Amino acid sequence: MVGNSTPVHYYKLSLFQNLLMKLKDPLSDWLDRQYGADVTDNSIFFDLPKHFENEYFTDMEMLNVSLYILHNLDVYVYMSYVISHSNTLLPHGLVSLSL
Repeated sequence: MVGNSTPVHYYKLSLFQNLLMKLKDPLSDWLDRQYGADVTDNSIFFDLPKHFENEYFTDMEMLNVSLYILHNLDVYVYMSYVISHSNTLLPHGLVSLSL
């Protein structure tokens, strides 16, 4: 135990987690440079998004947001806003029209 009766393993785990968080980006970059070209299994592009999508739906369920509402959000509801906003950007050359 350390001073305030918190177990020592808590601090070790916390330090380890902190170290992992700080090394995550550089380590990911290094692994990608070393082994990225060798990855041939594309399942990560499906499994990882599915994992986070499931977490999202679980969070929404915990917030009592109906899954029916989430699955039926229609883009057309936002189209008038998108068109209006695009019309303000068009004269400045920040967007372009495509048909």
